[in-house]
Amino acid sequence: MINNKKEYFIKLGEDFFKREAIIKMKETNNWHSKVCIYLNMLEDTIKTRGRIDFINGVYTISDLIKNMEEWVDIKFKDIEETIKLLESLNIILIYDNKYIQINNYEEMLDYDFIKTEE
Repeated sequence: MINNKKEYFIKLGEDFFKREAIIKMKETNNWHSKVCIYLNMLEDTIKTRGRIDFINGVYTISDLIKNMEEWVDIKFKDIEETIKLLESLNIILIYDNKYIQINNYEEMLDYDFIKTEE
């Protein structure tokens, strides 16, 4: 059986955990999960450069959260809180329930380092 799956290797920006937004996340309850969710969002949007599209406006934040539950095996409530926190810290922007854009995407990851192996 041929496996066409690509694996991505990412490298966090050198100052990732020293950035103001991440420091503010660390001041919240359950910050480990929140940072983990954010890292999963970064990883899962490598091909789209930090953009998560909602399909024809039907795909909603709730749908995204349900899908993320499968990605990271974390409870809906924690993901919902994280998305609200990321938005309040201006880490993500939600555009008219059409898509989410992760701000400073290339700076948070060392984008020049990202490579794929097939």
